[in-house]
Amino acid sequence: MNYDLGRNFSTRLRMEETSLWRTGVSTAQVIGGWQELRWKPSRFFAVRSSGGGVRFADDSSRGTYSGDLDLFPLKGLTISGGFSRFPLVPTLEAAQADLLAEGWHTRIDYRRYGFALTGSLFLSHLSDGNRGEREFAEAMKWFGSGRVSVGTGYAFRHLHMKEELNHGYFSPSQYHSHLGAAGLRLTLGKHYRGEYIGYLGGEKINAADFTGAGEMLVRNEFFVRHWEFDATYSHFQLVQSTAAFHANEVSGSAGYRF
Repeated sequence: MNYDLGRNFSTRLRMEETSLWRTGVSTAQVIGGWQELRWKPSRFFAVRSSGGGVRFADDSSRGTYSGDLDLFPLKGLTISGGFSRFPLVPTLEAAQADLLAEGWHTRIDYRRYGFALTGSLFLSHLSDGNRGEREFAEAMKWFGSGRVSVGTGYAFRHLHMKEELNHGYFSPSQYHSHLGAAGLRLTLGKHYRGEYIGYLGGEKINAADFTGAGEMLVRNEFFVRHWEFDATYSHFQLVQSTAAFHANEVSGSAGYRF
């Protein structure tokens, strides 16, 4: 829920529930929520601060927080950085370990003339003693306007972990992936907006050779009067120390504009 508190202040309340399961194993549910306050005294920068908590599958609770500085030096360009603490629950095993990640992060986002460029860096200290570094970059160019547009691009990912602890999250010494991307955007009046992107390329884990890799992302947005609904599906490869598994993720959200 977003709410404006005057010209320079705004607040956002968000609640989410994550369910993870595997055939033959009971479902694990993780519930979290946080309140964010944003102050934008100038068109060139803004400050964000949030606090909240998470309840893990074993009913234990932990606090979460974040603080960020956003810079807007050019039209369409956002540069942000900050420090945060958040839950790490990519799999059923990780959800049962009550894992938290804490550390610095930075992000760059540029969107103009049908071109989108995003990049991020995370330096995390995990609650199980592990340390991680993650870089991500993606560039997409969209052609066409109106109802239908098509896009092409490239995505890069690098992940480095200090130890492979097998606590349910991907923790290689070194991981690289290079993926080509192709996408379709569809707009139907004022009530629907969809984005479909497929990724295909290669990945490398530690000292092994590059192998084929592919991902898919489907995002649907529906608008009904003051209501906004989002439904997202993603298919990706979840790589662990023992093998690579195909994973599917479905998420949804609902919002109301006052």
